[in-house]
Parts: sequence; structure tokens; C-alpha cells
Amino acid sequence: MSVNTDIYDKLVDRAAMVRLYEEGAKGKVFALIGGHEVRITKFLEDAKFSGKYSAAFWNAVDDDILKTFRNVSNVSKKSLLDLVGATVSYGYQTLDASISKIWRVEKPANRIAEDIALKRPLYNDIVLEQGWQGIASAERKRLEAVIRAGLARGLSEKEIALEVRK
Repeated sequence: MSVNTDIYDKLVDRAAMVRLYEEGAKGKVFALIGGHEVRITKFLEDAKFSGKYSAAFWNAVDDDILKTFRNVSNVSKKSLLDLVGATVSYGYQTLDASISKIWRVEKPANRIAEDIALKRPLYNDIVLEQGWQGIASAERKRLEAVIRAGLARGLSEKEIALEVRK
């Protein structure tokens, strides 16, 4: 086996591992959001229709949104830290295997992974936690708009619940 083939195989293996991390994180996030969807649908179907929804209903919706997106933020934070930690470890091991005879490589501290994953902006100068807070706020606005539109059209609780799931 040539050196180039060996290097290419390692790169393919690393790319596969990154995809596994990505799929695992995505599956966890989708499961949490799916549970949120089920709970919101249940809230809507159980709500007593009187032309508007009560403060207790909106408090339950707000609590569920906050809890769900706090959990999603924590899961994605942990998954991202795991991925960055594994990537840093892979880089360390690669360097150590390559140059250990001429240079001693130090393993980076865990806080480096935290700095990379949690403190650097991911998109539009927004860090991970701010991004999930923005999504939670947008979800609340979306739910309110769909429910108001359903009430204005005279839909039943079950019909509004179907509209929310779309």
C-alpha cells in the first residue's frame, strides 16, 4: 500500500466519523422537536374553545417551547463539544504519530474545544446558544400566528392542531 493510499484511507475514515457524529446529533435534535410537536398538538386538541385560548394555555405552550429548545441547545452543545474534542484529538494523534521522534506534541486542553465550539460565532455572528434562543422565539411567533389564523377562519381545535403541524 502506498503512502498516498494510506493518507486517503485515513481521510475517508475521518469523514465517515464526522458524518456519524452529525447523524447522531441530528437524530437527537429531531427526537426532541418531534416530542415538542406532539405536546403542542395535545395542548391544542385539549384546549377549550371559546374564541380565544386562555393564559394557562399560552403559559403551557411557552413553558414547553422554553424547555424543548433549552434541551435542544444542551444536546447540540454536547454533540458539538464531542465532535470538536474528537477532531482535536485526531489532530493531536496524527501530529504525534508523524513527528514524535523529532518533536513532542502536547495534547490540547479541553477548554480549547469549548472555545472553538461554543464561543465562536457559527453564523451571522451568532453563537450556538443565541441561535437556539432565536429559533425558540420564532417558534412561539409561528404558533401564535397559525392559531390566530385558525381562530379567524373558525377552525376547530383539531383543525388548528393540523395547521400547526404543517
